[in-house]
Amino acid sequence: MNADGTGVVRLTDNLVHDVDPSWSPDGARLAFSSGRDAHLDIYVMNADGSGIVELTDNVAADADPSWSPDGGYISFTRVRSGNQDIYSVALSGVGLARLSDHPAGDFGGSWGP
Repeated sequence: MNADGTGVVRLTDNLVHDVDPSWSPDGARLAFSSGRDAHLDIYVMNADGSGIVELTDNVAADADPSWSPDGGYISFTRVRSGNQDIYSVALSGVGLARLSDHPAGDFGGSWGP
C-alpha cells in the first residue's frame, strides 16, 4: 500500500496463516512465514505476490524471517520441542545453518542492530 494507506493490495489468499512479512533490502521481494504445509515454513515472493518459493520444509515452526544486508540470506527462528534457535538459509534454499544452540531459546533472527 501507499504511505498514506491507500492502494492496499492483498498478496496472499489461502486458508492458513501467512505472517511475519519482511521486505528485502532492495524492496523487490518479501520473506514471510506460512502454515500452508501444516506447519510454519519460510517463503519468499516477489513484491507483487508472484513467484512464491518455499525456503524451508520442516516439522518445526520457522518464523520471524529477516534479510541479510546483501539480500542473499534469510535468518529466522526455528521452534522445536520448546527450544528456539536462530538459523539462516541462502535465498537459493541451500546452506541451512544453525546459528545458535540454546535450549532455553533465542528470540528473533534479526541481522539488524
